[in-house]
Amino acid sequence: MAVAYRDALLRIFPPLTQLQQRVKIRSNNKSGMAGVSARYDDNRRRLKAWVATMDASGVTHQKYFSVKEHGEEKAKELAIAARKELLTLYRDNKFVTVNANATQAAESAFPALLNEGANQEGISPLSPMLRTTRMRTRPG
Repeated sequence: MAVAYRDALLRIFPPLTQLQQRVKIRSNNKSGMAGVSARYDDNRRRLKAWVATMDASGVTHQKYFSVKEHGEEKAKELAIAARKELLTLYRDNKFVTVNANATQAAESAFPALLNEGANQEGISPLSPMLRTTRMRTRPG
């Protein structure tokens, strides 16, 4: 009975893929792009930088764009572009599931979801900017 109920739910609500999860905009998002956030000074009064962030394979990748160096709008644009580039670098699109059985069931029932291209989300091929930029990484 429980397996039949799970299967019925899966037919109606397929699980999210990692790509879908990574581009989902949360209600508290201020940048308009998932994974792009503002960094403020200690008093939270002055905007210091826009940051592109991506968690992949247990490592957090971040790229900072200083407002002082680039200006507020340009720093935000650069952070959004860097986030799109990070999405192209880490395209290991798998289902976001809680156990191996659920993953296997999702993979067999919804293989087309895993093949959805990143270009659907407006992600462009690698740009020269990101290839020459050193990414700061830290363990997740």
